[in-house]
Amino acid sequence: MPSPARSVNARDPSGLRRFEDASAAETVAAMESAIGRIADSLGENPSTREIQAAVDREASAFSAEMRAMLTKQLSETYQRSSVRSAQLMERAGLRIGGTFGPVGISPELRERIELRALVNAESLAADMKARATRSLLSSVEAGEGSRDARKRLMEATGIDKVSAERIVRTEIMSAHRDVNEEQFARYGVTEERWFAALDDRTCDECRNLHEAAERGETFPVGQRPHVHGGTDINCRCITLPVIPEVGKAMRS
Repeated sequence: MPSPARSVNARDPSGLRRFEDASAAETVAAMESAIGRIADSLGENPSTREIQAAVDREASAFSAEMRAMLTKQLSETYQRSSVRSAQLMERAGLRIGGTFGPVGISPELRERIELRALVNAESLAADMKARATRSLLSSVEAGEGSRDARKRLMEATGIDKVSAERIVRTEIMSAHRDVNEEQFARYGVTEERWFAALDDRTCDECRNLHEAAERGETFPVGQRPHVHGGTDINCRCITLPVIPEVGKAMRS
């Protein structure tokens, strides 16, 4: 029986790396633009009210923009992942017929994925708002000019740009794994196994799960391990469907 692992790129098992990179870059650019607009809208020695108004306006605009971007990015992820899950099942030896193209995900799964992502977007916008406000108030108190205030602002919100990239990458990959599992279950697959992204960035936890899978370890569909402290943050690994005959061959 064929094994889907043979068709998986060990460095990019989801096949989403380029899409993920582009999505992360798009989101970071939107945040940089919002931070830049805050700095540009304030003159020398802005009042507390002016700082609050500028930060509130741009944080709200960024929150709405990020929500829209995440929704669009996740919609693309659903489509790509549905196609990918069908390919993996076929390569595992399961015939998928009677449909024209990949089957869409359930409304319940879509709502769960998007709620999780949008809560993170709101939290990120709130963090950016708080850091920008503190930075600008500190600049006023220190008597800094606009150039120094802008530099301080950019440094203070650098952590938020890192967070924005992390959120996008994590949500895309979490959605990818969730969609795969729903599709596996829809077509009667009951077991799956771990497949790690293997390079110099692979953590010990994921590498150990990958090696256990190579020894024949599986788990029920929908009960995959959650790594990195249970958060799946920045995890690039996927799961592969196990068809009974393939599972027996792997364990023998």
